[in-house]
Amino acid sequence: MRRFHGVFAVVGLLVVVLAVTGPSAWGSGNGQEPEKKGKVELPPVVAKAVKDNVPNAQIESITVDKEAGITLYDIEFKAGRGEIEVAEDGTVMDVATILELKDIPKLAAEAIHKVAAGATITQVEKSEVRAEGAG
Repeated sequence: MRRFHGVFAVVGLLVVVLAVTGPSAWGSGNGQEPEKKGKVELPPVVAKAVKDNVPNAQIESITVDKEAGITLYDIEFKAGRGEIEVAEDGTVMDVATILELKDIPKLAAEAIHKVAAGATITQVEKSEVRAEGAG
């Protein structure tokens, strides 16, 4: 099943991403396939960044990508704890937190429903972009 990932709002460096079921209006990313997926041992500096930013979260999956010559670890957590992307040097690139629609301000929730255009909203995610890679 393909999902639509649309940007809902940008406030400073915070972005809320809306995931709904239905056909995708956008592609699946940058066209690069992950190098490794599944059981990956995190470098100590990456493991520390994960522990410092999402304490006590259990890792569900790890995907390792290489973008602009930089190795990036995309770590997804169990139990709706979101995900984090960390560069090989420990720089936290992005932290995504799963939100309940009821916890979003009323006007924002109304805008999300409008963008969803009747589709089922499966997840609302707040993404805190902390760094951007070159390229």
